[in-house]
Amino acid sequence: MISSYETTGTCKLLLNKPLVWKIDYILEQISLKLNKQKSVPPLSATFTTFDRCKTKIDLNMCRPLLSSTIPRVEKKQEKEPETVEDLIIIWLDENINQNKDDLGERKSHLREIVNCLKTFDKETECFDFIGSIKNEKILLIISGSLAKTFINKIHDMSQVLSVYIYCFYDNQYEQLKITHRKIVGKFTDEHGLIKQITQDVASFFNNYLPVSVINSIDTNENSTQDIGHDQAKFMWSQLLMDFLLHLPQTTFSKCALVGECRRHYKNNTFQQKKIAEFEKKYNSSNAILWYTRDNFLFRIINKALRTQNILYILKCRFFITDMYHYVKSLHSKFIKTLPGNFLTVYQGQMMTAGEFAKLQTNINGFIAINTFFSTTYSSVVAITFAGDGSGRPMFESIFFEIEINLSLHKTPFADVHKISQFGSEKEIILSMGSSFRIEFIEPMSDKLWHVKLISASEKDTAQLDDLARYLKKNINNESNYLLFGKILRDMGQYDQAEKFYELLLTELPSNHQDIAAVYSCLGSTISKTQKNH
Repeated sequence: MISSYETTGTCKLLLNKPLVWKIDYILEQISLKLNKQKSVPPLSATFTTFDRCKTKIDLNMCRPLLSSTIPRVEKKQEKEPETVEDLIIIWLDENINQNKDDLGERKSHLREIVNCLKTFDKETECFDFIGSIKNEKILLIISGSLAKTFINKIHDMSQVLSVYIYCFYDNQYEQLKITHRKIVGKFTDEHGLIKQITQDVASFFNNYLPVSVINSIDTNENSTQDIGHDQAKFMWSQLLMDFLLHLPQTTFSKCALVGECRRHYKNNTFQQKKIAEFEKKYNSSNAILWYTRDNFLFRIINKALRTQNILYILKCRFFITDMYHYVKSLHSKFIKTLPGNFLTVYQGQMMTAGEFAKLQTNINGFIAINTFFSTTYSSVVAITFAGDGSGRPMFESIFFEIEINLSLHKTPFADVHKISQFGSEKEIILSMGSSFRIEFIEPMSDKLWHVKLISASEKDTAQLDDLARYLKKNINNESNYLLFGKILRDMGQYDQAEKFYELLLTELPSNHQDIAAVYSCLGSTISKTQKNH
């Protein structure tokens, strides 16, 4: 790999001819994605093949990837930051802009609950914005005068989670609520409205559980290049933690995350105070305390994990790895206190009807938990959190019983009730990537489902290992870096894979053994992305 950045010379590398051609192709593809820096003198390298044939390649197109010391391209106009939380509040009222002072105060109150708040006074603009949302859920506040016509238009959109009618006339809209299940209620005062939204947002995050489910593991597919989308998604969660643990950490990781959070929450004084507190007081020993609080950190990390946003996962990796190491440090001491070889814990929550249907169709299959999973010793506490079935037909109330075989379970877990924000819940945290077999699903009552999960057996674990080897078999280099990028591509997430490879080129040392392979993967990914578009 080229390690010198002098702008006047060339360097010679002894390479075989096919690799020279491949590098030439890769650089051509990269040039389509990056702005050339015309103010910097050209940089070139002469590559000499084994048969002494020479070829010169212009490396100026690669400058943005090679070194942070090289002058950067001129800054583009800053875009509005993307939404880093799972929820968006939209307020539609044709008179919303009439009193600017009241509007400013409303926005401040609502941003304490959900950071992203959009206000509209025109139905068409609001409808278009709702239609543009792909990865978030929407809480819609709407004035009574617009409710009857607009709710019919958006009610069945999957991104709309709840609707709140804000109107001073109390006796209207009862029939509308009966026929439209997403309407939470009608509210005549702002205090009652904000109180209800606060409760609903807390419930949403309490019931957050990103999972991957597969019915079976099959490594005998006809394709020698790609695995199934579901298997790739499942293996993502299995390999993510290992990948993050092997990435080099920098002394600036925390500062970078704090800066990113300040940018996203720049209009939110409530969260800005929490960010300042985090910057001042956070250390690895209190990671669990921070994670179990409903704040900016919990929301950013869990959305990144749910949407598999690799850039934000990597920005948060110092915290994720701190969490893992701390749980692991408690794990060995914790299991010594247990009386037998099995531990049973519980978790209660609501799941969307669609998510629950995936579990029902995969009984005896595998489930992987894509986040740090909070459970409890107490079945009573879990049943309380599961709810009473009142969320139907959109949500089902689920009581999870999880039986952990201490000799088989690979990922660490620990009792954290003494250090958690919720000590009274007798909390046990399972590390990200924990996987189980779905033993059975049966009704506990008319309103509650019982889902039994058990540790993956030795045979199950062997199958998972086989799948990992299957993923690696077409990669000459066995590095987890390359394997992780392949999984992103197998999932069809070429844009994410492209960003991932570009980030690796800035993170890995210039003399790292995988650099050439990363360039190769980046070039082929860019080519695939262009074909898809």
